[in-house]
Amino acid sequence: MLLKSAIMKHESGEHEEAIKCYQKAIALNPTKASAFYNLALLYKSVKKYSDAIKSFHKAIELDPNYIEAYINMANVYKKVKKFK
Repeated sequence: MLLKSAIMKHESGEHEEAIKCYQKAIALNPTKASAFYNLALLYKSVKKYSDAIKSFHKAIELDPNYIEAYINMANVYKKVKKFK
């Protein structure tokens, strides 16, 4: 329920509220890769790139086959020109 609420707030532009909802959802279920992925997308959209990278990393750690997370993380690295 919190994850759906976070996504709705994100889509409606309520970014700070969405971040809080994602964080609560993660606290309740810290093994849900999609919560970290969606939080990372939000951080990316508000240009909080280091937070986005951390959240993409966590999503990938939880689900090594999460292709979208790899792609989006690479795009963030490209934006900040930080290649490893």
